[in-house]
Amino acid sequence: MTDGERSQKPKLSCDFYGGGVNVCREARGRSWDFDELIGEPMSASGIRHPIAERHLQLTNGGHVDVLIWAPERIADGEFRCAYQIQGMTVARESHAIGADGIQALMLAFEKIGVELYTSDDAKSGALRLDGELDLGFPVPKGLSDLLPKVGS
Repeated sequence: MTDGERSQKPKLSCDFYGGGVNVCREARGRSWDFDELIGEPMSASGIRHPIAERHLQLTNGGHVDVLIWAPERIADGEFRCAYQIQGMTVARESHAIGADGIQALMLAFEKIGVELYTSDDAKSGALRLDGELDLGFPVPKGLSDLLPKVGS
């Protein structure tokens, strides 16, 4: 890629901790909504269903499901990984953008971690994974205080 081609590539502006449907936008104002994300094949093999799921429990007998789609190339050196969190007080649909599929997937895990651990359900201690407060999702290093303390 030449410097001229690189400068023409749209820049993305992403609110990493923001929620909702339109988390990332190109500088020209292009945005994606979740229906658009899952309305197209999410990988070269045409996967349209989640590639991974985690089922969390609520102490009131309810449950929260986390669904993750395969990272998808959206431009040269840019991949998007869509996810949903269903069953919490506020359902979440979003995605993460990375330089490759692995980074997009890792950032999606961290975004999911932030959204789960900052939810009212987790803060109240009602959200569990197999009875534990540790939900098994990472958070960015600067936000490690969101993770439950071991032994507490």
